[in-house]
Amino acid sequence: METKNKEIKRVIDRTKILKNLQLSASVVPPLQVALLHIVGSLKDPSTLPAIYKKINDIGEKIQTIGVNIKKEDLGGLELSSVETSIYILTILINYLKEEADKQNCMIEVKANSPDIKTTQGLLKHIMSDKEDDHEKVKTELLEKMIKSMNFEEIKKEK
Repeated sequence: METKNKEIKRVIDRTKILKNLQLSASVVPPLQVALLHIVGSLKDPSTLPAIYKKINDIGEKIQTIGVNIKKEDLGGLELSSVETSIYILTILINYLKEEADKQNCMIEVKANSPDIKTTQGLLKHIMSDKEDDHEKVKTELLEKMIKSMNFEEIKKEK
């Protein structure tokens, strides 16, 4: 193999832990939207529980063996690229929410329960095979559902 034309690049060492990150809490909702988008794009949404079971099984193996786990230690458990995206977004969202809670970056809100008919319509549309305006309709239904919840921040007395 010839090496004289190769470039030197900097890449993340995945064996290291990033520490003391400062990040706006405003990144969490877009990450949640990205996760919903991926989940909503699954060809068969009924596979989601199995995906999360596989993710949990891998997590348990990592807890048992440690972060330097090898592929052969997983006993055939592998994630597809979509499953990997779901996994990464889920752990990142959960981690950021935990940190936000620890650092008093959470607020309490009053909200109505999601409108059942709108939620059912959204889920029915996501599970359908319709390709025409799929993203537009899904977005409109999601926005309608969120709006129906009528979020209202609870003001704390000082």
